[in-house]
Amino acid sequence: MSLPYRGLVDVLLIDAAGSEHQERFPAILNETMPGLFELSTPHKLPAARGSHTICVTLDDGRTLGGDVRHVSDYGLTFARPRGAP
Repeated sequence: MSLPYRGLVDVLLIDAAGSEHQERFPAILNETMPGLFELSTPHKLPAARGSHTICVTLDDGRTLGGDVRHVSDYGLTFARPRGAP
């Protein structure tokens, strides 16, 4: 995947209980290390708190996702599952 990316994203966040939360917002997405991503979010995105899994769809149709590692007031980090391309 060619990163960094700036633009609209469709985000599916899944919490530990399996509840799904869909969001759409402008974001910046960077791959900081191979398989580790930082995604900017609107300030204190409520659905991000408690999320365990994320799927991000970019406006060109590309998708990526993985396990949410860290959530802050303005973003989150996530990592692709082991063995994922």
